[in-house]
Amino acid sequence: MIGFGECGGFAKQRNLEITSLSDKRLMLIDPTVDGFYDNVLQFSTGRSEKINLFIEAVREVQEEKLTPFWRPVMDPSEINGKIVYMKGEPPAAGHSYNWWKAEAEKMPSVEGNIWLLGNECQYYADEVALINQYVAEGHDLYEAIYNVVIKSAEFGYYIDSKRETRGLEVTGSREICGRYDLGNTTKILSCSSERYGGFWKAGGEWDFNSVESPLADLSHRNSVDKDNDDSVGWLVLPCRSVH
Repeated sequence: MIGFGECGGFAKQRNLEITSLSDKRLMLIDPTVDGFYDNVLQFSTGRSEKINLFIEAVREVQEEKLTPFWRPVMDPSEINGKIVYMKGEPPAAGHSYNWWKAEAEKMPSVEGNIWLLGNECQYYADEVALINQYVAEGHDLYEAIYNVVIKSAEFGYYIDSKRETRGLEVTGSREICGRYDLGNTTKILSCSSERYGGFWKAGGEWDFNSVESPLADLSHRNSVDKDNDDSVGWLVLPCRSVH
């Protein structure tokens, strides 16, 4: 099965910064586990072009032979000039790709693991892990893929999601398989290959329709110095070792 870290609940944190890989604000994504990609790659696609394209993208990700990485379970916030992960805070939206890249370099390492902006391959691996976990919890595979690829209103916070207020939700909202803040903000990603340049924006945000911008949606951008409203950096910790 998938190598998730302990991610249930939010213990009171003495430090705003994450200093240990056992921190409940982190989740381990391990694409090296046997059968990690099988649910998606063996799915009978039917006539859905979106699902077919997603499966082909996942096949390409499998060929990249990703190593395990840790990802925060919620969106980042900006407190006292630092990027932190705390429930109930405003997401640190509105910065550029270059700003996030520079901020990640300033963050202290965690047990020797260095913070980086996650790339599109790692993001898709996380989507596969989400699908696998949803199925492991007793749900149908098509339902899982549908919610990630076709219409993500049930998995995140979109204009067509159930809601009481408009605007960005605070961090740690709308849990699904140990993850929070899906769809509330678009995620800023690095490119896995420098030859493409620019960066990726993934998923959608609170004022997007989840059919037009589902969780699996990626769009390439070149304006690395332009601030991105309602978007946050999707930071990861590539693992030197799995604990």
